[in-house]
Amino acid sequence: MYDFTLTENQQKLATEKHNVLISFLERNKLPMDEYYDIVVFDFLRAVRIYDAHSEANAHFEQLANICMAQTIQNYRIEEGRKREAEIFSLDDPSVIGGKAWAEFLADPTDLCGLICDRLCTAPNGEAGISHTSYRNRRLNAAAV
Repeated sequence: MYDFTLTENQQKLATEKHNVLISFLERNKLPMDEYYDIVVFDFLRAVRIYDAHSEANAHFEQLANICMAQTIQNYRIEEGRKREAEIFSLDDPSVIGGKAWAEFLADPTDLCGLICDRLCTAPNGEAGISHTSYRNRRLNAAAV
């Protein structure tokens, strides 16, 4: 995690420029209660960068907006990944041959048998387990 200890000058700058953060949220129609905690740390990072390089005559608002926009973009990408995750029910009977996951979990021998059947049957129907990190050799079911 970042260390956000601000100097007295940085605290003053953050207080004076807090309206930049608020206007960023409003301009992008982002609800304050959801997005404030997401962008505030990059706003403070912009404060620290600006304070360290103030001789460069940079525009603080531009710097802060870029930092916060990148954060929102990364947040949305991460949220999109979460939405793409497959969600299934333990009670869904269409999972494996009309049997729900809950039924497999209730009887561990069935679940172990299913896993073994899936792992021990090669795509060509031969029994055995392929393992690529073992010099691409094939392990036969009889040897296992």
